[in-house]
Amino acid sequence: MKNFSNYIVGLVIISLVALMPGCVSDQISPEEIIVPENVSFSGDIIPIFDASCNFQGCHSTNGIPPDLTPEAAWVNLVYLNYVDTVTTENSILWKKIDTGGSMEPYVTDQDKALILSWIEQDAPEN
Repeated sequence: MKNFSNYIVGLVIISLVALMPGCVSDQISPEEIIVPENVSFSGDIIPIFDASCNFQGCHSTNGIPPDLTPEAAWVNLVYLNYVDTVTTENSILWKKIDTGGSMEPYVTDQDKALILSWIEQDAPEN
């Protein structure tokens, strides 16, 4: 009988240990957002536009304004007043991607943080 109870205790311990990773993996951790000190338009912002905006007739050449292709994006955003470096939150670009904006579904929180930081850094063409 003693061996049988040791067997049951061992089985219970093994079962609990086997279930523990499932409990831990069910926890959702927030996405870690990393923004470099100096956001690069060509290195950080253009890849966002390439992945989310300037394809299939959207914000591409001859598509929906602004043209966000690598060769035209900066000029279109800055000279057509899509960015407001004085009051960042008033930027048309920011309003489009911020919570509730029409382009919000196409960008991640990481993308939004990079774009906001770039605007706050006076939207350099770097």
